[in-house]
Amino acid sequence: MRTPTISHVAICGAGTMGAQLAASFANSGCTTYLFDIKGDICLSKQAIKQLKRLHPAPACTPEIADRIIPANYDDDLALLQQSHIVIEAVSESLPIKISLLEQIIPHIQVGTFIGSNTS
Repeated sequence: MRTPTISHVAICGAGTMGAQLAASFANSGCTTYLFDIKGDICLSKQAIKQLKRLHPAPACTPEIADRIIPANYDDDLALLQQSHIVIEAVSESLPIKISLLEQIIPHIQVGTFIGSNTS
């Protein structure tokens, strides 16, 4: 049986857990999309900057943190089609998790692994 290649990962939720998950996948060499809501400031970009300030740093080097691609649910859902793994990492609220999954599921390819990060 052939082991699937995992090269693209999407993390949905740019809070502390989501950003650190994105750093872990970026450390492993995956192209990593970090999704969050679109607002006055790009929450995903802010989360990536914060990764560089943490000690110990979740990303092995600042260059690895730069490989995390910020994304939002309004403009970038097509990136989910490229992802082999999609992990939701939003707040611990079942209605929020269900709403997110209803929004992203239509954009995910058949055979993509979907995970949930929970505390």
